[in-house]
Amino acid sequence: MSNMKSGIFILIIVAVFGIPYFLMVTIDSFQQQAFLKVTTEIPELIKAEGGVSPVVRQVTNNLQERGFQITYSQPDGVRHFGEEIVINYVYEYQNVKGLERIEMHNNVTIMKRE
Repeated sequence: MSNMKSGIFILIIVAVFGIPYFLMVTIDSFQQQAFLKVTTEIPELIKAEGGVSPVVRQVTNNLQERGFQITYSQPDGVRHFGEEIVINYVYEYQNVKGLERIEMHNNVTIMKRE
């Protein structure tokens, strides 16, 4: 009988502490991977477009619906060769502990000639 009580006790401890920790780590991992993918793809899109074009703005607006806040140091429009654009990212998502926030910024130098 003592072994059964110990087994149930261990099972309860794992359920109370182990499952939330596993969920927290898993959710964080998926969200951070998505965030890093966005912070890699947006600069590539800006380089390809030669600045903050309507295509870049449309992608930014679509990402805002998912919790991303993306701002640019330069106004909309095609930039000249060699100009630099600073991209600021803020991503908020719900985790087991509550609302999590990730912030980052990238620099993009325009390499496309007009």
